[in-house]
Amino acid sequence: MVGAGLTDKRAWLELIADGHHVHPAAMSLCCCCAKERIVLITDAMQAAGMPDGRYTLCGEEVQMHGGVVRTASGGLAGSTLSVDAAVAQHG
Repeated sequence: MVGAGLTDKRAWLELIADGHHVHPAAMSLCCCCAKERIVLITDAMQAAGMPDGRYTLCGEEVQMHGGVVRTASGGLAGSTLSVDAAVAQHG
């Protein structure tokens, strides 16, 4: 999928450019190969814009630290990235 996204001019890349969902090096590669086909998106959850702490997401407790939200098992639980912040960093 990654190769197709970078090389097939019909493909558009929807990226969560928060440095956690998509690694900064991968983001740079996408910008070099397909900048005109990148769509910056977010899956921000209710803790976006809030201080670090414990929040509930779909009935599950999650922990936000340094703007990164994780489940008890350590998986990403959404982002805190706003679209305007993504554009400011990569637009």
